[in-house]
Amino acid sequence: MTQQTVDKLNAAIQRVASANGLTIADVGGLCGDLAFRITHIGAGDIHPNDDGYGVMTRAFQDAYEAVGPFGR
Repeated sequence: MTQQTVDKLNAAIQRVASANGLTIADVGGLCGDLAFRITHIGAGDIHPNDDGYGVMTRAFQDAYEAVGPFGR
């Protein structure tokens, strides 16, 4: 998957979320340049390793805390 494809997909997700009042967990924003450290990308697998799942959990926690348990 190219970065252009990822960007288009993320933009579409953001549009749908915004149109429906939903909050997005910004996993990519927390990953930065850590792809080789937090995924199995070096082995050709884009899925996260244990550290990557920790980053994802943090993104979900941040998104949840931004809106609270009862929404906005």
